[in-house]
Amino acid sequence: MLVIIAGILGSFVHAATSLADYIGNDNFNKSWTWFYLLRPAIGMALALVFYFVIRGGFLTTSGGAKDINPYGIAALACLVGMFSKQATDKLSEVFTTLFRAAPGEGDEKRKGSLKPDAITITAVTPSSVLAGSLKQVITVTGTNFVQDAKVYLNNAAQTTTFVSATQLTAQIDDALLAAPAILKLKVMVEAGPESPAIDFKVS
Repeated sequence: MLVIIAGILGSFVHAATSLADYIGNDNFNKSWTWFYLLRPAIGMALALVFYFVIRGGFLTTSGGAKDINPYGIAALACLVGMFSKQATDKLSEVFTTLFRAAPGEGDEKRKGSLKPDAITITAVTPSSVLAGSLKQVITVTGTNFVQDAKVYLNNAAQTTTFVSATQLTAQIDDALLAAPAILKLKVMVEAGPESPAIDFKVS
């Protein structure tokens, strides 16, 4: 119970700090709500895993439960909870390296790979627009577009219409066309893949 509570406490500190930063910068995305709700549970579970590793003798010599310092265990569990994201990322990196499948095996061999196909942009029509234009609509041609894909200009989402897996249309925000500029255009799926950015000229 001490490990569970300390793991939850550490994860809460991490999640609350992260949430405060994003809200303070007015950059919070509601799609991350589940990340913050599940963070304490993840920290609790990870703290238990580390506790079992220690009690199993991976990091200590033989000894009974009475030989364990409860404050030390609580401190370790709390730290694990606070840095649960970094811990899981590093463990994933370690085990991915150790158990990497040979080329052509694993996900590459399966028909239903979980890795989403990369999004690319092959053309934008028109390729440039005049400054001061209003309600300008562009057509973006590329590959692997999906229903919830959006066109972004300078990291600002534009009103996007899905036409097909190779075509999107977007109405550019008038404020972006107020003056000559080179805008960065990309296609992105929220919490998913995104295309490399290309230059879009406002002349």
